[in-house]
Amino acid sequence: MADTGERNPLRTGIFGIAIVMCVVLVAFGFQTLPFLKQGRAYAAYFADAGGITPGNAVNISGIKVGDVTGVHLAGDKAKVTFTVDRTVRVGDQSLASIKTDTVLGEKSLALKPAGSGQVTVIPAERTTSPYTLNNALQDLTTNVGDLDQERFTEALGLLTEALQDATPHLRSTLDGVTALSASINANDAAIAQLLARARSVSQVLAERAGQVNQLVLDGNRLLAALDERRAALSALIAGIDDVSEQLSGFVADNRREFGPALAKLNLVLDNLLERREHISAALKRGPAYATALGEVVGSGPGFHVNLYGLPPGPMAEVLLDVYFQPGKLPDSLADYLRGFISERLILRPKSP
Repeated sequence: MADTGERNPLRTGIFGIAIVMCVVLVAFGFQTLPFLKQGRAYAAYFADAGGITPGNAVNISGIKVGDVTGVHLAGDKAKVTFTVDRTVRVGDQSLASIKTDTVLGEKSLALKPAGSGQVTVIPAERTTSPYTLNNALQDLTTNVGDLDQERFTEALGLLTEALQDATPHLRSTLDGVTALSASINANDAAIAQLLARARSVSQVLAERAGQVNQLVLDGNRLLAALDERRAALSALIAGIDDVSEQLSGFVADNRREFGPALAKLNLVLDNLLERREHISAALKRGPAYATALGEVVGSGPGFHVNLYGLPPGPMAEVLLDVYFQPGKLPDSLADYLRGFISERLILRPKSP
């Protein structure tokens, strides 16, 4: 009796090969399986297919949402079938048009969902075919048939005359363009060198971009600081104006008191200027006199002083009596001595 726990190698191999074939078929053809389709099927009718082919993209606002699956003839219309992502709802007023995406003529189906409900067929009334060369030739034939030949002939004649009149100017213009081209061609090496230097300058600027940016930022900070200083100077000037006004008012209010005081101060200054030499000499002799005075005062209880330019003691007593007690001497002698004291001994400011 065979052991039921043993596996049949042949059966296992056949079963494994079948599983691998199924996996390969699903991997290469899963898009064709009906239960794995990711999009919903739609159809649209066009007056002209416009060169659209299966595999072209279906776009909504420039975003791909599906692919064209087939192009068939349905009577005098072209039926285009396509799939769209199931998340997109195509309403009963949706529009479809065939667009040219590239200059090489690659086409795409542009879909514009609108309306309510959910439809799977878009009729020819809501579709737009591309403008082809055949349409252009048909429109040209129609327009040429409606063209006024006499007016057209007259316009061509006027154009010919204008070109004949402009021939010298046109020739000079073309000569100038030719000379410019020759000059550029002759200076090709210089232009190339100039462009190379401009490229090097641009590279240096690109390398120094951080420093240039920092320089601009520092300049902004400097300008901000200068603006702050300008505001401070403006405030200072405004304060000086206020102080000037207050000083002017103060001077105006005290003009009567300041006037006589300033006049007397001017007289004192004039008197000092007149005796400037004497004052300078006194200041020069002052230190020596102070030293001698200190020695004399420090050596005893009393000291003698000799003052140059003053009369002796007895004469000074007489003069003081004459000045302060004029009744002791005769009037004539007293008047003479009084005048002598006033002019020579007492310092009076000169009359202006």
